[in-house]
Amino acid sequence: MANPVSLHVLDVGSEIYGDSIVLRSGGKTILIDGAHPGDGDLITGQLKDILGGDSPFDIDVLIVTHYHRDHIGCLPALIDEGHCG
Repeated sequence: MANPVSLHVLDVGSEIYGDSIVLRSGGKTILIDGAHPGDGDLITGQLKDILGGDSPFDIDVLIVTHYHRDHIGCLPALIDEGHCG
C-alpha cells in the first residue's frame, strides 16, 4: 500500500505573492516557505489545524525555495519563538 500524501497550500493573507505549503507523506512533515514577515499567527493557526496540535510543531524538513522576503517571511520568528522543531 502506498503512503498517503497530503498537500496543504496555506492562506498567506491578502498581501500579494508569498507562499507557504505543508506536505505530509510517509510520516514526515515538510514545510515549504514561510509567507510574509508578520504572518506567524496566521501560519501557526493553520499548522495547528493541519497537524492536530499546538506548537511546537514537528517539522521534519524545512525548505526555502528562494531568498525573497515573501518566502522567508515569518520563518525566523517561528523558529526563534520555538513553534517549529
